Amino acid sequence: LRGTDKGPSHLSILYEPGHHSDESFRSAISNGAPQHHWSFGDMAPVEGLTESDVEAVIAFIRAEQQRLGFEE
Repeated sequence: LRGTDKGPSHLSILYEPGHHSDESFRSAISNGAPQHHWSFGDMAPVEGLTESDVEAVIAFIRAEQQRLGFEE
């Protein structure tokens, strides 16, 4: 969740629930997302995930955000 040279950290304060809701994550996973908080280019949709998979990904991100806290 700390990011790589291909994507941002999801522990960034920008991804806290009040700024990026779970629905934002659902939309980004299903539809992709234009570059806006990062300089890695647009995010492509993630194919092949079930609705249950997407919910599990979001639950994991939220649990880790709560456990590890957010970074500025």
